[in-house]
Amino acid sequence: MKPYVLIIILLLTISQLMGLGAFNSFNQRNHPELNWKSIKTLNCQIIYHDPLEPQAHQAAEIAQNTFNTLVKTYQMTPSRTCIIYISDQDNIANGAAALSQYIFIWVNQNDYTTMFTGNDKWLRKVISHELSHWFVANSIEKWLTKLVLIYPSFPHPMNEGYAQYFSGEPWGYNRGDKTLKASILSAKNGIPSPQFEGNLFYAEGFSKVRYLAAMYGEDSLIKLLQYRNKSPFYSFKSAFSKVYKKDFSTFEEEWRRYIYTYYYGQVYEQKSIIADTSSAGNINDFTPLKTDYYQFTGMDWKRNALLYTAKKTVNQNYLDLMLADVVSDSLKHGKLKLKNTRNILKNGNFTKISLSDNGRWAAWASYTRHKNGRLAPRLYRYDVQKHKLKHFGEGNYPEIDSTGGIYYQKLGKDGNNIWYITPGNTSTKVHSISFDEQIGNMSLSPDGSKLAYTVFDGSKQFNITILDVRTLTVQETLSLTGMAQSMKWNNNDELLYTVENPVNFCLEIVKYNIPEHSTVTYIDQAYNSIPIKMIGDTLYVMAEYNKGAKIPGSFVPQSSKLPARSFTENYYNKWVKVKPLFSIPDSTGNETVQN
Repeated sequence: MKPYVLIIILLLTISQLMGLGAFNSFNQRNHPELNWKSIKTLNCQIIYHDPLEPQAHQAAEIAQNTFNTLVKTYQMTPSRTCIIYISDQDNIANGAAALSQYIFIWVNQNDYTTMFTGNDKWLRKVISHELSHWFVANSIEKWLTKLVLIYPSFPHPMNEGYAQYFSGEPWGYNRGDKTLKASILSAKNGIPSPQFEGNLFYAEGFSKVRYLAAMYGEDSLIKLLQYRNKSPFYSFKSAFSKVYKKDFSTFEEEWRRYIYTYYYGQVYEQKSIIADTSSAGNINDFTPLKTDYYQFTGMDWKRNALLYTAKKTVNQNYLDLMLADVVSDSLKHGKLKLKNTRNILKNGNFTKISLSDNGRWAAWASYTRHKNGRLAPRLYRYDVQKHKLKHFGEGNYPEIDSTGGIYYQKLGKDGNNIWYITPGNTSTKVHSISFDEQIGNMSLSPDGSKLAYTVFDGSKQFNITILDVRTLTVQETLSLTGMAQSMKWNNNDELLYTVENPVNFCLEIVKYNIPEHSTVTYIDQAYNSIPIKMIGDTLYVMAEYNKGAKIPGSFVPQSSKLPARSFTENYYNKWVKVKPLFSIPDSTGNETVQN
């Protein structure tokens, strides 16, 4: 057989296999056991299974509204129908576009809130994002694509930037700022973690597309997709030179200088005082603690005991779950010295870790396989004294009390529920909120009497709800301006939590006193510090100090006495607020609010 014939057969085979991929491409299961059904709109087809008919109708409306807007945005009308598969067979928040072939999305998951910035719902965001990818693929595909799935090279970060920008996402803490800022302002020594590189991939593309839209106009971004050479094939480098009158590498240097100036200027503005010429170098007041670990991903510090997940080296491809005692005197010398260290488990991921206040019990959740291959977080409990490990079923955000009982979240058919596993291993439902309301995190007070949890409610508002576990009644609901990125009890009467500053996207640390109903907001830190424990007037935190590798450190927080900042546009920050010309409506037909 001639080589070119073999190549054609191989490419055609790959095309057919990709057509069968759908959910299998992510989770190794295509669910042939399910009875798949379909809803069609003018340009979209939603393929779903029971009991997802209500979600399928909502997805169909969102998809068609999005399609209508993106036709105007991308200045083209795809000839093919956009096929979107939806499923709830796994408890994972994800979605993907298989070039211009189809889109697949997991729905009805609880932990989606950390994946985006803003106050719109997951289904609208993920459909609009993936549909924008689909439009990019349709815009640049070659004439051969109908036969074989050969797509021209288009930089992946730019592709993600198009999807984020044209789907109407706002720039913010979770969607670019924290990662890009850490990359630029943090120490250059050390190699960043793969997770950081993955987030930087999105942040880089999003900022580049926003910069191009702000400086050269949105229309140039569309022209970049419309270019064809004489073949007629698409070439990104040729298209970029044609549209912007400069090669892509020259643009990248232009963008790099601009972004560096923006972030260092922001730091100087926050830190400088009269006659201070060193402030630009004094990025923040965070003092890193010397440890034996390269990177930490989680910490729960109760009294002198510390439960943590960490890596010892940059090349370690798993996390150690460790329990140790903190040598208190070491903190005075800028060190986090640990003794009686115990290695509990090695694992690739932990969604949440929790240590009881008396140090007797540990609990955590991590993703694993369940019945019929379902991918979802599983609960674990560890008896520190007896060295015994027990696992339970599906659940997330565990908080363990001093008797070994575990509070956790699980989405059910009747609502979003909080359950309690007793020391005797029986489960009981203790609280329930609407199915449409999402829990982002939970924290149990040291005395075990109050459970705080963060909520993204049905009206797209954020709050912290405090549940009295003795009476199973809501004690208080604290309204927030944005999603709480972290939350810890400082003591039985005080909560420490972080929220995004809407002006500069740094995390603000807030201390809320429950009996007094009062809040103190601390001056934000440039590396978005996550509070771990407060000892006296010193706050111990984790921060992205070393280019994506979270490390522990401390500072003495100062309450902000300045008036709230307001956004004033200038040459270096105008890209932050730029919005696409056409807004995508939400599922009710209203224009999406962009924060």
